[in-house]
Parts: sequence; C-alpha cells; structure tokens
Amino acid sequence: MFGRLKLKYDQYRERRQYEDWLSNGEVVYQQNLKGESNGPHGVFDTLQFRNGLQWHVNDPGSAAYIFQEMFIRGEYDFPELCGAKTILDIGSNIGLFSCFASLKNSNSQIHSFEPDLANYKVLEKNLEQLEASVQLNHAAVASVAGELEFFSAEFGGWSSAFGVLGAENAESYKVPAIVLSDYLQQHCIECIDFMKIDVEGSEYDILIGDDQLWETEIKCLVVEIDRTPRDERYAGVDLHAYLKEKFESIECASPDAPYPVYSCRQSKLAVKH
Repeated sequence: MFGRLKLKYDQYRERRQYEDWLSNGEVVYQQNLKGESNGPHGVFDTLQFRNGLQWHVNDPGSAAYIFQEMFIRGEYDFPELCGAKTILDIGSNIGLFSCFASLKNSNSQIHSFEPDLANYKVLEKNLEQLEASVQLNHAAVASVAGELEFFSAEFGGWSSAFGVLGAENAESYKVPAIVLSDYLQQHCIECIDFMKIDVEGSEYDILIGDDQLWETEIKCLVVEIDRTPRDERYAGVDLHAYLKEKFESIECASPDAPYPVYSCRQSKLAVKH
C-alpha cells in the first residue's frame, strides 16, 4: 500500500516538474512514458518553455528523453555551470544542453558541435533563441582532422561515427572532422570551464586520441561513456581509469550502467600550474 502511494506521489511530483518548465509539459511527460525514440512521429513538434523559448524537435520521443535527462533528472546540473565562461557542447543533438547551460548562465560562450545534418538543421534554429553567445559547428570531433563517415540514424539520439547498435541500418555520409586541441588553439581558448560530451562511442577518440587536448585546463568534464567501446582502436581501454589520471575527482551515479555518465572535476594540469 505504502509503495503504491509513494509511486503515485513520485509520478505526480515529476509531472509537476515538467509543467514547471513547459506549458506543454503534460504532453512531453506522456511522450516520455512511451519510450526513448519514435522517429519523427509524436504529438508535439516543439518544447514550449514557459520563458518563451520554442524548442524545435525532429524526434519527439528522443527529445522527451533528453529533456528529462537535462531538466528533470539534472544529470548535467553542476555548480560549475553557473559560473562557466567557456562551455563546450560536443554532440549537441538539438541543443537542449546548450539551452540548459544558457539558462544557468546567459553570459557564457558556448561552442556547439553536431555532425548529424538533420539534428544540425533543428539545432541551428534553436540556438538562435539563446541569450548566451554561441559558436555553432556542423562537424564531428575526432583525433584526425578532415572528413569521416557518419551514420545518421532515424532516431537522432543513435546517430554515430559507428554503424552499430541504433545506427546499424542508418544512412551514411561524409562530415567535417575537427581536432579539439586545434580548435581550442584557433579560438585562443586556454581554459574550458565546462565540457559536455555525448557522442555515441566517439568519446574514446576525442579524449585519448588527441594528446594535446590535455595541455588545456578543463575545470569540469561531464561525459557519457560506452562501457564496451564501439571504436575497435580502443577495445579493452578503461576510459574511467584514464580519466582518473587526468582529473582530481570523478563521480558517477550509476557506474554499472551500459552508458554511465561521469563527472570529472579539475584537471591535474591546473594543479601543476
């Protein structure tokens, strides 16, 4: 009896959280109950924020899931975000993290990277609404500059540089590839206050393949990790152990999950300085 009452109360409280953020919060809440993704089919085409933002979506199911991840569960809600001057959003999708970061600190400079063309077109419209300054890049981040083959899945959250899992039968095309350390040098960025990485398997190449990245101070990194790497070049590499060598502290709410999200604070480079 008590368990059922608690469940109902938790559901009621979560629904209220959706409605606190969105004027169509009930619709988005119900969509999320149906599952993570359903392609372009759904009952809403915008997330209607109560502050006036009209966030366009191309996959309502995926958008509802990401919204829950960002705004309801607070997986990227860290104190460092409020004072961050330079923010990197790597794997922007339709820009909900950039939106969340801008609401936390409208004076920040956000650098956004998204290779999936369908996501990018929606992202471009969305980021025009933000008060924060945004540098938008239609590109993948990789350890080698040039072009790479990218698999654009029907469900945008599965798009990846690897044609496996949800991108197994996806359309593929070439996209520009940027080396992050080169980008930082070109934009005279000496310190990253907050970096979010959610790139469906490419996190190994971004973080391990680019040695010069670690010459830049990174105050806070939040990264979703494949526990089983899709990138065969890094099979058997423990990315968590690698990051422990780079940061003063690492936390994860669910380290045994297939795709755990790690929050890493204060690169050891800062200590050397």
